[in-house]
Amino acid sequence: MFAISRIALLFCFCVCAATSAKGQLFDPPSGAPSPGNLQAPVQLNTAPQVPVAPFDGPPSSQQPNLGPPSLDPFDADRFGDANAFGNQDFDFSDSGATRESFSSAPTIMGDSPGGVVKGLRGSITLRRQITAQGFNLSGTPGTPGAVVGFDASPFGGSPSDVFTTGLGTDVSGDGLTNVDTFSIAEPLPTSDAPGSFGPGFNFDGGTATYVGSGGGTTAVNGLYTDGENWFLDYGYTANLGGSGSGSGSGSGGGGGSGSGSGNEQPVPGPGIAVRRIKIAENYSPDVRDRLYLNYSFFNNFQGNLGDISRVIMGMERVLFEDLVSIEYRLPVAGTFGSTQTLGEAERRALEIGNASAILKTILLRGQDYIWAAGLGVSVPLASDTSLRASNDEEILRVENETFHIQPFTGLLYRPSDQWAVQGLLQFDFAAGADSVFANIGGGVLPEIGQFSDSTLGSLDIAATRTMFQGDRTDILQEWLVNLELHYLATMEESDFVMRDNITYENLADNFNILNLTVGSHFVFNNDLVLSPGISVPLRDGTDKQFDYEALVQLNYFR
Repeated sequence: MFAISRIALLFCFCVCAATSAKGQLFDPPSGAPSPGNLQAPVQLNTAPQVPVAPFDGPPSSQQPNLGPPSLDPFDADRFGDANAFGNQDFDFSDSGATRESFSSAPTIMGDSPGGVVKGLRGSITLRRQITAQGFNLSGTPGTPGAVVGFDASPFGGSPSDVFTTGLGTDVSGDGLTNVDTFSIAEPLPTSDAPGSFGPGFNFDGGTATYVGSGGGTTAVNGLYTDGENWFLDYGYTANLGGSGSGSGSGSGGGGGSGSGSGNEQPVPGPGIAVRRIKIAENYSPDVRDRLYLNYSFFNNFQGNLGDISRVIMGMERVLFEDLVSIEYRLPVAGTFGSTQTLGEAERRALEIGNASAILKTILLRGQDYIWAAGLGVSVPLASDTSLRASNDEEILRVENETFHIQPFTGLLYRPSDQWAVQGLLQFDFAAGADSVFANIGGGVLPEIGQFSDSTLGSLDIAATRTMFQGDRTDILQEWLVNLELHYLATMEESDFVMRDNITYENLADNFNILNLTVGSHFVFNNDLVLSPGISVPLRDGTDKQFDYEALVQLNYFR
């Protein structure tokens, strides 16, 4: 392709030189009389004379110009309007010539929010474990029917924080007259004993175990007396939606049911709205030197995540002229925070996303088409996901560890000066998996599995119409309109991770998203392109990620 480009440039140079030389052949030498000023031969009475040729005569002191011809590119009589331009020629000697290159290969605007919402279903039980002083309130100490009250204050107080309920048992084995373990009622909200972990958590029972004067957790022999220590262990359970049991990790199998019960606790996956990218956003198959900003406002994002504002900062640099470029992208979003508290209102945060590098090369370039291909790599920079209880105890943590590999190919064709049609095919493969940790028994969170993102495939089609073309001296030099159709689908069933009563999964096994985007490109001052637009979903249910997306893109070309 490199050799073909050089041959094309040489051919254009030869054509221009030949055209220039042809024009010069019709110019008379400097100082020679023009044919319009020639006089008729003078007739004398003497013998007839041979008429003098118009170019015969004494030699001129000014020599004729026999050098290479000079071509005036702004000769309006010969070439038309000097300010006009043809926007169909792809063979540019300067890939940064905005006016020619952008109108010939305009960008696709895109539609993607960059991530999907995960769900957590089943139930979670969090435990309280404290040491308190016990006092016999009624009945004979050590008998099954006795009632014991506990003081959980470290500073001493009345035994009114927690109370036993029901009949006691002897766990240590020294006889029924030395009962050492009782069931307990839920601590009162005004007591010194820690209570519920927050809204949605219900008391799940507990026990009080006599440990004597020590600080252990197992029952000891002997008859308890007032003021001695008891170990209190009680829990609170929250229903996260749906149900599930077993243990496993996989795509629709492996120890339990598959994903997508429809009644999950929404959980932001690592880097929600800033995790995965679509290369189609602000994409052109041509290679260019540019800086750009993409702003997107997503209204009413799925999973009750509210509105999301996202900015993508990017740059593209040409490595080999008209052939290869490298592009970098970094998304930042005001979105559902990566750390949330179960049962409380959502927390919003400014989240930095996964960075991407995109290598693009021109495979074939013609007078009215460009075919390009490349590879994108996404690096995990976004924060880990964390779901916590109101006391800040962690319930779930998903670590952002996955790299993404994104091969793509795109073709642009111009059937006329005013129209451009292009398509982009992209795949997104997860190279690795995210570690999932869950609170299934209190204490340090154990790893319950590895979650792998589904492979995605997308097809983006755009048609662009040039509505206005001005002169090179105009501030607004061009106005183009875009109509785009975007399809995004999973290529496999969703993965899930399950352990005991907890299942972490996508909100749907599969999705097929179809969005429509309408927008415009305004070209200013030969180096700045402003592109506003709006995107709307054409499907509903889990295939509808937002109500609408308002977007503005700004490109600055060097």
